Amino acid sequence: MRNKKTRSMSFFTTGFTYIEIVIAIGILALLGAIGLSSFSTWQRGHALDATYRQAISFLEEARNKTLSSENSASYGVRFETDKITLFQSPFVEGASDNKEIILNNYVSISNIVLTGSASDVIFDKLSGETANYGSVVISEKNNPLNSKTITIQQNGVAR
Repeated sequence: MRNKKTRSMSFFTTGFTYIEIVIAIGILALLGAIGLSSFSTWQRGHALDATYRQAISFLEEARNKTLSSENSASYGVRFETDKITLFQSPFVEGASDNKEIILNNYVSISNIVLTGSASDVIFDKLSGETANYGSVVISEKNNPLNSKTITIQQNGVAR
């Protein structure tokens, strides 16, 4: 009889205590916070890389359209702190054939240093060169030290 009583008592005493559950929830919350922080950092870095690649793509597209004499026009790219616009020269705000990239909330264009104090890079029809060469810096808003620089050479090549 004693064996049966001991077995039924052990059935009711197994399980987790309140303290064990609180500790487990605390550990899960801590791991979740670390994971969320890492994800946020990755997301900002990804936004910076994506904006950099899109800007290079716009510069290459504008140069290629100019060299191929599409619509018998020159094309260019305008840099502003919150957007990048590919346009048919001359620039007209809101023109239907403009292509825009509205920058992600995590990044901005922090520095535009082009010859002639311009924010537009316009390509020459015959050579693909530009008179407005220099650099454009794209950086994270919360961490300006994390940035990427686009260098636009006089021959129109962007890196």
